[in-house]
Amino acid sequence: TEARVFLIVDAILQKKVSAAIVEINEFLQAGGYEGLLLNQLSNQFQKILMARRLLDSKKTEQEIIEILGGHPFAAKKFLQTVRTFSQVKIESLILSLTRTGFQMRYYDKAFIPYFIEKLILETAG
Repeated sequence: TEARVFLIVDAILQKKVSAAIVEINEFLQAGGYEGLLLNQLSNQFQKILMARRLLDSKKTEQEIIEILGGHPFAAKKFLQTVRTFSQVKIESLILSLTRTGFQMRYYDKAFIPYFIEKLILETAG
Protein backbone atom coordinates (compact mmCIF):
# COMPACT_ATOMS: atom_id res chain seq x y z
CA THR A 1 0.00 0.00 0.00
CA GLU A 2 2.79 2.46 0.85
CA ALA A 3 4.48 1.75 -2.47
CA ARG A 4 1.21 2.43 -4.27
CA VAL A 5 0.75 5.69 -2.36
CA PHE A 6 4.29 6.68 -3.34
CA LEU A 7 3.47 6.08 -7.02
CA ILE A 8 0.23 8.06 -6.73
CA VAL A 9 1.99 11.00 -5.06
CA ASP A 10 4.71 10.87 -7.70
CA ALA A 11 2.08 11.00 -10.48
CA ILE A 12 0.45 14.00 -8.77
CA LEU A 13 3.76 15.86 -8.40
CA GLN A 14 4.73 15.04 -12.00
CA LYS A 15 1.36 16.55 -13.00
CA LYS A 16 0.22 13.36 -14.71
CA VAL A 17 -3.43 14.15 -14.10
CA SER A 18 -5.11 11.22 -15.86
CA ALA A 19 -2.81 8.63 -14.34
CA ALA A 20 -3.13 10.16 -10.87
CA ILE A 21 -6.93 10.24 -11.01
CA VAL A 22 -7.16 6.63 -12.22
CA GLU A 23 -4.72 5.48 -9.54
CA ILE A 24 -6.53 7.40 -6.79
CA ASN A 25 -9.89 5.93 -7.71
CA GLU A 26 -8.49 2.39 -7.89
CA PHE A 27 -6.69 2.90 -4.57
CA LEU A 28 -9.85 4.14 -2.83
CA GLN A 29 -12.07 1.46 -4.39
CA ALA A 30 -9.63 -1.18 -3.14
CA GLY A 31 -10.13 0.18 0.40
CA GLY A 32 -7.00 2.33 0.52
CA TYR A 33 -6.81 4.83 3.38
CA GLU A 34 -6.96 8.39 2.07
CA GLY A 35 -5.22 9.71 5.20
CA LEU A 36 -2.04 7.89 4.23
CA LEU A 37 -2.16 9.59 0.85
CA LEU A 38 -2.73 13.05 2.34
CA ASN A 39 0.09 12.58 4.85
CA GLN A 40 2.54 11.57 2.12
CA LEU A 41 1.43 14.45 -0.09
CA SER A 42 1.78 16.87 2.81
CA ASN A 43 5.32 15.63 3.50
CA GLN A 44 6.26 16.09 -0.15
CA PHE A 45 4.70 19.56 -0.37
CA GLN A 46 6.65 20.62 2.73
CA LYS A 47 9.87 19.21 1.28
CA ILE A 48 9.20 20.95 -2.05
CA LEU A 49 8.62 24.24 -0.25
CA MET A 50 11.90 23.90 1.63
CA ALA A 51 13.80 23.09 -1.57
CA ARG A 52 12.05 25.89 -3.47
CA ARG A 53 13.12 28.37 -0.80
CA LEU A 54 16.70 27.08 -1.05
CA LEU A 55 16.63 27.49 -4.84
CA ASP A 56 15.19 30.98 -4.51
CA SER A 57 17.94 31.88 -2.02
CA LYS A 58 20.49 31.05 -4.75
CA LYS A 59 21.81 27.85 -3.21
CA THR A 60 23.52 25.67 -5.79
CA GLU A 61 22.04 22.36 -6.83
CA GLN A 62 24.88 20.56 -5.07
CA GLU A 63 24.30 22.49 -1.82
CA ILE A 64 20.60 21.65 -1.95
CA ILE A 65 21.32 17.98 -2.61
CA GLU A 66 23.60 17.91 0.44
CA ILE A 67 20.93 19.57 2.59
CA LEU A 68 18.18 17.23 1.35
CA GLY A 69 20.29 14.13 1.73
CA GLY A 70 19.45 10.82 0.14
CA HIS A 71 20.72 9.38 -3.09
CA PRO A 72 22.05 12.05 -5.51
CA PHE A 73 20.00 10.67 -8.44
CA ALA A 74 16.76 10.85 -6.43
CA ALA A 75 17.65 14.34 -5.19
CA LYS A 76 18.26 15.57 -8.76
CA LYS A 77 14.94 14.10 -9.90
CA PHE A 78 13.27 15.77 -6.93
CA LEU A 79 14.84 19.14 -7.82
CA GLN A 80 13.43 18.81 -11.33
CA THR A 81 10.00 18.51 -9.75
CA VAL A 82 10.66 21.44 -7.40
CA ARG A 83 11.47 23.67 -10.37
CA THR A 84 7.94 23.14 -11.72
CA PHE A 85 6.44 24.88 -8.67
CA SER A 86 6.78 28.49 -7.57
CA GLN A 87 6.92 29.24 -3.86
CA VAL A 88 3.51 30.91 -4.06
CA LYS A 89 2.03 27.87 -5.81
CA ILE A 90 3.35 25.36 -3.30
CA GLU A 91 2.19 27.50 -0.36
CA SER A 92 -1.25 27.63 -1.97
CA LEU A 93 -1.23 23.85 -2.40
CA ILE A 94 -0.35 23.36 1.27
CA LEU A 95 -3.38 25.44 2.23
CA SER A 96 -5.54 23.49 -0.22
CA LEU A 97 -4.30 20.23 1.23
CA THR A 98 -5.35 21.40 4.69
CA ARG A 99 -8.78 22.31 3.33
CA THR A 100 -9.04 18.94 1.59
CA GLY A 101 -8.22 17.12 4.83
CA PHE A 102 -10.93 19.08 6.62
CA GLN A 103 -13.49 18.34 3.90
CA MET A 104 -12.66 14.66 3.97
CA ARG A 105 -13.26 14.49 7.72
CA TYR A 106 -16.52 16.41 7.81
CA TYR A 107 -18.30 15.69 4.54
CA ASP A 108 -19.86 12.48 3.28
CA LYS A 109 -17.22 9.84 2.41
CA ALA A 110 -18.71 9.60 -1.08
CA PHE A 111 -17.13 12.98 -1.86
CA ILE A 112 -13.55 11.92 -1.01
CA PRO A 113 -12.57 11.10 -4.63
CA TYR A 114 -13.94 14.48 -5.74
CA PHE A 115 -11.91 16.36 -3.10
CA ILE A 116 -8.72 14.54 -4.04
CA GLU A 117 -9.30 14.98 -7.78
CA LYS A 118 -9.80 18.70 -7.22
CA LEU A 119 -6.45 18.83 -5.41
CA ILE A 120 -4.80 16.92 -8.28
CA LEU A 121 -6.14 19.40 -10.82
CA GLU A 122 -5.02 22.33 -8.68
CA THR A 123 -1.54 20.81 -8.40
CA ALA A 124 -1.28 20.41 -12.16
CA GLY A 125 -2.61 23.91 -12.90
